[in-house]
Amino acid sequence: MLTILGSLLGFAGSAVPSIIDMFKEKEDKKARVEMFKLQLDAKEKGVDLDIKLMETKAAVEEQKSLIEHDISLGKQTGFINALRAFVRPFITYVFFLTFIGVKITLVWDTINKGGDLVQILDSVWDEQTEALFAAIISFWFGSRAMPKLKK
Repeated sequence: MLTILGSLLGFAGSAVPSIIDMFKEKEDKKARVEMFKLQLDAKEKGVDLDIKLMETKAAVEEQKSLIEHDISLGKQTGFINALRAFVRPFITYVFFLTFIGVKITLVWDTINKGGDLVQILDSVWDEQTEALFAAIISFWFGSRAMPKLKK
C-alpha cells in the first residue's frame, strides 16, 4: 500500500510544474479573452473603455514581466546565484548519504547478530524503503510522461 501511495505521490510531485504551466497558459488565455470581451463591449455600447482596456493590458504585461524576471534569474552569475543553485543538490546528497549510512548500519548490525542474507535483505529492503524508492522513480520518470499527456 505504501508503495502505491509513494508512486502516486512521486508522480504527482513531478506533475506539479506541468500543472503550473497549464494554469499559466489558462490565465494568459483568460486575459486575452477578457481583452477581446472589453473591445466587443466597447464597440457594442459605444462607450469609451480605454481605461479598462489599458488596465487589462497592464495586468498582462505585468504577468509577462514576472515570467521574464523568473527566467532571467536562471541566467545570472555570481555567488548568490551559485549558492541558490547549490542548495537542492546539497540537501539531496546529505539525505542520500544519511539513508545509505542507516542502511549500512542495519546490515552491520544484522551481520553482528548472526543474521543470514534473508534477514539482511528484510532489514534493508523493508516496506518503507520500497515506498520511498517507488516515489523517487515515479517522480523522475513521471515528469517525462507529463508533456506527452499535455499534447
